[in-house]
Amino acid sequence: MPDFVDTMAYAGEVPWHRLGKHVGDNNVTGAEMIAAAEMDWTVSKVPVFYDSDGNGDFKPVADQYTLVRSDTREALECTVGARYVPFQNRQLFDCMESLRSVNGDGVRFHTAGSLMGGRKVWALAQLAGEQHVRVNGHDDVSVPFILGYSAHDGSACITYRLCSTRVVCWNTLSAALGEARRPEYKVRHTLNAEDRIAEAAQVLGLAWAGIEEQTTQLQGLADTRMDVPSFVRFAAQLLTDEDDGDAALKVIAKAEGRSKAQYERKGGELTRLFLGGLGNHGASRYDALNAVTEYVDHARGRAQDWKTMDAAQLDTSVDSMLFGFGERTKVRARELLLIAA
Repeated sequence: MPDFVDTMAYAGEVPWHRLGKHVGDNNVTGAEMIAAAEMDWTVSKVPVFYDSDGNGDFKPVADQYTLVRSDTREALECTVGARYVPFQNRQLFDCMESLRSVNGDGVRFHTAGSLMGGRKVWALAQLAGEQHVRVNGHDDVSVPFILGYSAHDGSACITYRLCSTRVVCWNTLSAALGEARRPEYKVRHTLNAEDRIAEAAQVLGLAWAGIEEQTTQLQGLADTRMDVPSFVRFAAQLLTDEDDGDAALKVIAKAEGRSKAQYERKGGELTRLFLGGLGNHGASRYDALNAVTEYVDHARGRAQDWKTMDAAQLDTSVDSMLFGFGERTKVRARELLLIAA
């Protein structure tokens, strides 16, 4: 694996980012995936000290600790209190492994890794079956996944959400797992083994319900026509974060200099992908959504492919796609397109 990759591993099919250590077939255990992804390290709390008199007389700060990796002894730049109990990487996989126990071969570990020096960790499990959206007489196929992730910088506990990967171009479409008022499913880290099985069954049930709902939504988008002027209006909403299309177009019209150039460049690239992106026909709201996901996953701000990125570019790209700005952009695009679909 290239030096700039923090740690990643995958089982079975090559993942969309084309990176990671191949760990074998589709039935690897959580323990095997943790080892292959080099995530078999723990996090512990160590006291924070300060130089009390400026002469090297360090004293502990009351109720202040930082999180440290066991393998590198690197601090993860997170300050927590005495009552904070760190999540461990193995706990991220506990529920995923229990999903396999509940559903047999219907749940398969696909990829796992860490980002930002271990500050963020994730595992992706593929669910059995496929999602089919009928487009122009042909099936557009996506594969459903459950993404589990946690953060060692104090920003998140162990969380799961539904996502899917569009086979034709490996775009990653994120979706809420569960009810709208609870967009993600958070798992308690204090559960015993029996409780984890029950928790896993609940996560799996939510995932299947989410897949059915998502497929229905995507088919509705595919059945809703969209022309180029309507797409330009939608893209303006997305780029300006304006809810009203007319207001969004006015913001772009009034822009000057660098801002104007950025709007034109991004809008032009999105329109190109709407009309001729992989599997797109420039004819429906489904094409619009796929244009955004292709832009985020493959095109946005990238002059090179995954294999030529340096450490900062790789971490930023994967983090954005799964958790950051890119993820929020895809969710926002779906919300806008579903309003009138």
